[in-house]
Amino acid sequence: MALSDEIVPNSVGWYILEGYPWWPVYICDTFKLRPNLHLLGDGHKKILKKARDFPEDFIVVYYFGSHDFSIVGLKKGVLRPWDCAQKEQFLKGHPGHLTKKKGVMEELTESIQEAEEYLSQPEDIRLPQHMVPSDLDPTLEPPPPELVPQEVAIDQEMEEDEAMDEVPEEEYDEEEEKKKLKERKKAAKEKKKKLAKEKKEKDKKEKKEKEKKKRKSSDKKAGSISKVSKTATETDVKSTVVKKDTEEKKPPPPDMTTEALSIILEKEIRWILVNCPFEEMTTKTVRKQLEERLKMDLRHHKASIKEGVARVIASMEEEDAGDSASTAPEEPAPAPAPTPTPTPATGAEAEAVKPEVNLEVNEPVVPATPEADAKKEVNTPNDEEAARAERIEAMKKELEAGSKNLSLALELEPKIMDALNSLKSLDIVDKDVLAKSTLQSRLVKLRAHRSSKISELVTLLVKKWNVEDLIPAPKPITKEEILELKAKLENTDTSHDELLVCLDQLGQMNLTIDHLKTTGIARTVSKLRQHGNDKVSAKALELRKKWIKQLNEQTADSDSGPNPLKTLKTLNRILEQHSDGADALKLQSKQLAALDQLHSMSLDTQDIIDSKVGISVSKLRKSSNDEVAKSAKKLRKKWQAEAKAKA
Repeated sequence: MALSDEIVPNSVGWYILEGYPWWPVYICDTFKLRPNLHLLGDGHKKILKKARDFPEDFIVVYYFGSHDFSIVGLKKGVLRPWDCAQKEQFLKGHPGHLTKKKGVMEELTESIQEAEEYLSQPEDIRLPQHMVPSDLDPTLEPPPPELVPQEVAIDQEMEEDEAMDEVPEEEYDEEEEKKKLKERKKAAKEKKKKLAKEKKEKDKKEKKEKEKKKRKSSDKKAGSISKVSKTATETDVKSTVVKKDTEEKKPPPPDMTTEALSIILEKEIRWILVNCPFEEMTTKTVRKQLEERLKMDLRHHKASIKEGVARVIASMEEEDAGDSASTAPEEPAPAPAPTPTPTPATGAEAEAVKPEVNLEVNEPVVPATPEADAKKEVNTPNDEEAARAERIEAMKKELEAGSKNLSLALELEPKIMDALNSLKSLDIVDKDVLAKSTLQSRLVKLRAHRSSKISELVTLLVKKWNVEDLIPAPKPITKEEILELKAKLENTDTSHDELLVCLDQLGQMNLTIDHLKTTGIARTVSKLRQHGNDKVSAKALELRKKWIKQLNEQTADSDSGPNPLKTLKTLNRILEQHSDGADALKLQSKQLAALDQLHSMSLDTQDIIDSKVGISVSKLRKSSNDEVAKSAKKLRKKWQAEAKAKA
């Protein structure tokens, strides 16, 4: 993947690291940054080499405040430009729950101040802290190394010359001079020995003092000897217990699909991230807690745990953004019109209101009078407004709940269908409420979903609520658009980056069998599987598999459309099966899938009777599997409601 147009080397941006909020960073030019810096050294050498070897996948950033380097994956979406749309949120600390860690907010504000100071300087002379111009430009010569104070050795010859100069020529005698020279040499040697001894003694004293300080600090941390011995014995006991637990833990059952495991993991990860302190959270600690909660050995599922953590954090960020949008100051509601009173108020207003309330509560006791009737007529508009406000508030909550369910559903089709089906309970939706909610943008995306079931269900909701202007239908894909991309893919002069972009665009399009047949795009993509570039060939293979799966789903939908009776009989055979052995789990998962498919189909009562699928569904309400029984009850209620509506 090529470097995004928004992210430019030698600029300031935002980067999010696991467990920390979005942080200001300097985006380095990996091909100009020196491996050995003048003041900061060569601690970044390894990550710089990796970024240079894979320039389309990685880049090096320099943290403001902490002055450390880090390598960033460009495909992860964790790096954003300084002036991005979310800048205001990032300046305040986002996500909010990550800034609660001790000292994080103070460090963040200092880092932001440092970044702003850097940006305030002229562009041609500004430099990040602790860097020199040659660090970021290899064409410039580095400055000379800093002068280190050194002890200058005594030049004996200089002393001897000076001593000889001091002796007058008249008194000069060779023998006496030789004696004096020997004495001076001895004195110089003794001085050297004394200096060396003094240095050694000083070094020893300094070492002893340092050791004492370390011991004192360790003693303070460790506490008394009795406490240490107690904790040691306790840890031995605990370690034996942990060993027993790890022996009991087993890997996930082989019948469990990766999708089912990911759903379970994400639910538990969300609980862990909400209820446990963030400062202690790492991927390893999350995995250990998951193993304890699920009683499973998850050592071979580290990648799926890491992905689950990233997804849950992303959904939590979206929820934080939705909460901040919903808590934004709204325009104050207009005050209700003052109720006309037959006579001016003569006492306290509170005392005048109380008898009115008592009249309404004790209506059978108090005789009806024209004054009471007038008061009732006046109060009815206020009651209607209060009821309307309650309805709107309830509607807001339901829409936000639906939005949260969709964010947690991720890309899992059954979960998306469940979340959308829960919104069917809303017969009317206020347009203003929907426009302000986060649900609108999600429904716009889902209306153009590749699955016809999801897109049709969203269309049904849009028509039911009459919100076509807020959630418009997606633009139809034209043949010309596909042929234009096909021409680029077949052109030998097209670069590898452009080929990847074209394949990405095709992956986002919801193509039908007619599109693939009339344009011949499938054949072109199939040829690219043997491309010389690994990324292009892998992308083409992935896209081809996706199309095959999509076409199978479309053919299944088309089979269930014109001739539903045949499909119902096939599904009924699955629902009628019984198994008590090892295949019971497989059969139950098949029955769940069949019930989900029946739930998504719009069926006629006569077809249900003719296929005898209603009898099988009714029997499954008493299934030993709770999920199967619940799904069967839900489906039967749906059919009953549809039959009543038609009657």
